[in-house]
Amino acid sequence: MPALPELQKSFVDAIVSGDASGLDAAVIGNGFTPAQRLQVYRNNTFITLTEALAATYPAIVRLVGRGFFNFAAAQIIPGNLPDRPCLFEYGGGFADFLAGFDPVADYPFLPDVARLEWAVNTAWNAPARTKMAFDAVARAATSAGETLRLSLDALYMSSGWNVDEIWQANRGETDTETTPVAQPVRLQIRRGGPGVVIERLDPATWSLRLHLAQGESLGHAAAAAFAETPDFDLGAALRALAAESLPDAVLSPPKPKEPTP
Repeated sequence: MPALPELQKSFVDAIVSGDASGLDAAVIGNGFTPAQRLQVYRNNTFITLTEALAATYPAIVRLVGRGFFNFAAAQIIPGNLPDRPCLFEYGGGFADFLAGFDPVADYPFLPDVARLEWAVNTAWNAPARTKMAFDAVARAATSAGETLRLSLDALYMSSGWNVDEIWQANRGETDTETTPVAQPVRLQIRRGGPGVVIERLDPATWSLRLHLAQGESLGHAAAAAFAETPDFDLGAALRALAAESLPDAVLSPPKPKEPTP
């Protein structure tokens, strides 16, 4: 009998590939052959993960149809098993998979719709943080190198398609028909009210918030905003951040590393 880690790996490989050869002695069929018993586990695994993907990507399901979605899921699952215990954390690579999936090459907006759905899922499940008052936000603007840490439920993405409208029309909650249009949009996705709110931002505001969300200093984030709009009103932008309860901490710049002797 192989060691437990080897046996576990062989079991996972059999679930993924459907090839149970070499595991006959380790599997009790209980009325089935070992291969049949492993097929039960394989079927359950694929069904569970397909349902998890469908729950995260309902707009994609509606856009491509459930039969095709199941087919696509069967292609991605073998090489993308969960690495975390919560199934709502599963499926982050689905957009990149769609971007390279030949059967949907004629629908170039699909990967960005999937990226938006993943951002919605991430925002909804993000942990809550304490919000900051405006005076604390304003003080950060006077400190060189400091940054405003934004709430984890605020995410930012851009797309060359009207993905927000496509998503809204295909959530299964409305009967609105929306035609995919090649149109640049910059979006903020965050938890709000009973669900997740998606809104379009102007380029400068989006750049400021994106760079802050990426952990860059307020100075660098502001420079990115001014590069988009030279007369950008930073004070108004900071007031808007505070009004939306987006900042949750002021972080000092990291200390420079001591030179190695």
